[in-house]
Amino acid sequence: MTTDLDELRDLEVLLPADVHVTDTVVRLTGGHDPASQLAIALAVRAPRLGHVCLDLDRIVRVGLAAEGHERIDVELPDLEPWLTAIAAAPSVRRSDEDRVSPLVLDDGRLYLDRYWRYEQRLVDGLRALLDRPPRDRDPSLVQELLDRLFPNPDDAQQRAAAEVATREALTVLTGGPGTGKTTTVVKLLATLWLSAGDAPPSIVVAAPTGKAAARLAEAVRQQADGLPVPPAAVAALRALPTSTLHRLLGWRPDAPTRFRHDRQNPLPNDIVVVDEASMASLPLMTKLVDALGPGGRLVLVGDRDQLASVDAGAVLSDICGPRGDDGASVGSRAAETIVTLTRFHRFGPASGIGAVARAVQREATGPDDVLALFRGERTEPGGPDRYTDIALIDPARDATQPLPAPVLDHVVEGYAAAVSAAIADHDPLEVLAAFDRLRVLTALRRGPDGVEALTEMLGARIAAAVPGYEHDRPFPIGQPVLVTRNDHQLGLFNGDVGVVVRDPRDDRRRVAFPTAEGGVRLVAPARIPAAEPVFAMSVHKSQGSQFDEVVLVLPRRDSPLLSRELIYTGVTRAARQVTVVADAQVLHDALGRRVQRASGLTRRLWHPDAS
Repeated sequence: MTTDLDELRDLEVLLPADVHVTDTVVRLTGGHDPASQLAIALAVRAPRLGHVCLDLDRIVRVGLAAEGHERIDVELPDLEPWLTAIAAAPSVRRSDEDRVSPLVLDDGRLYLDRYWRYEQRLVDGLRALLDRPPRDRDPSLVQELLDRLFPNPDDAQQRAAAEVATREALTVLTGGPGTGKTTTVVKLLATLWLSAGDAPPSIVVAAPTGKAAARLAEAVRQQADGLPVPPAAVAALRALPTSTLHRLLGWRPDAPTRFRHDRQNPLPNDIVVVDEASMASLPLMTKLVDALGPGGRLVLVGDRDQLASVDAGAVLSDICGPRGDDGASVGSRAAETIVTLTRFHRFGPASGIGAVARAVQREATGPDDVLALFRGERTEPGGPDRYTDIALIDPARDATQPLPAPVLDHVVEGYAAAVSAAIADHDPLEVLAAFDRLRVLTALRRGPDGVEALTEMLGARIAAAVPGYEHDRPFPIGQPVLVTRNDHQLGLFNGDVGVVVRDPRDDRRRVAFPTAEGGVRLVAPARIPAAEPVFAMSVHKSQGSQFDEVVLVLPRRDSPLLSRELIYTGVTRAARQVTVVADAQVLHDALGRRVQRASGLTRRLWHPDAS
């Protein structure tokens, strides 16, 4: 059994910070054997890898992996003796013990105390929403509104979501891209606004990132105009405030992990709608639910099959709980508040993107069947002989040519048009839209097929193709820019994307970012906390975005970071065309691997008797 933390650090299972924190805990509390020290170090590591806790049973069965690489052959303790050693450690308490300690052992899961409290608070808040009595509304008025807004029998799922929202304090709307989530939200909000009578509710719509918030605001404005409702309702929907979650909660510069709105100072809004909810981490979702007022209601909208938050937790998926064969949530009281949209509107029967999305969503569809869709070896019933909007290119690649020549030429041509538009001083909104027509996505940050290498290579090729593009200088005109660190005061967040343009007011360089109101704001490069060029971006960072065309590049060798959810998320960022550059076996292995983030949220919420 290997329990030497320094050895695990050398194997890159642990970072030096993990070992340092563990040594500090042991020094301050004393009395730890090697097995409990190992568990503490792995629990410290867990949130960095997206887990809320250390699932001891699973780690014993599956084993350990290095930081983003292959699994490491390390012998771990047997489960029962390990649990006994952990429970006896002075720094660990059982969840039913009333004392303070750095770590908590709960049903075979080892938590850092902070994350255990986040999870407990979120469960308590969600249960309070589930236990709240139905809203007192005129049933005949509600039915009349539902009949008016959802007249098509094919809209039964969308209608069900609006009906749930009229009676429940918590509504969860999940579905793949193009299933009508945004349309449903707009009609749902119209139903709530009109059925409230003389006291219309205060509504706010929010999203985890500025890009997602801007897309949501634009969609709400566009769709409100076509609703069969009075002009006052249309005006109210068009005027709905839209925000990032951080801005909504009110970031505090004096306490960066706390917000102005909390249990003591709740949000003033009656209804809070959160789009792209799969991107919200456990701490952020907990603080949002804490901040709801006594009568506040929450509508969560997202795609449970997407990749989860970059930070700890897979909250939306955990809230949605177990699924039946049709993809719908099944089980306890929580299932009554969850509506899953399964009918694709954006992707018709001729769409390979839609076929892949549906296949990945179905638990019973194996990797061989999904791979056959990419290869053109089969189509769905009623589909064409071969899909034209998806392609798998399985080339022989080398370090100097990560993309096959035809794909590379096509990408450079697409990006060159957007860069040229910026250099020619086109409207910043037009330039941003031009960059959204095509995006290269990749699974990894480093390596010959990672974000860094692809961005550098593409930048150099674009400089050769576009006169005036100064690739080698900081923030050249026309460069797309990705924010990599939050700045709450500036209102920029990790994952926001802008483009460098020339400010017509003073001819200086500025980075243009889309606003939630559908406009653009210009920010001096020196004010941006941290940023990098983004000719290629990670699939994780692409969440909340939509592009006309996506080129998805996978690494040459399999990696634990590749998963069914990553492929699904990358493919569904595209509206019209996807090209996957990958070894077929690597893609196959990724399609056979599900992301499993350790958490107790599903158990606590769906099986209360077990808590």
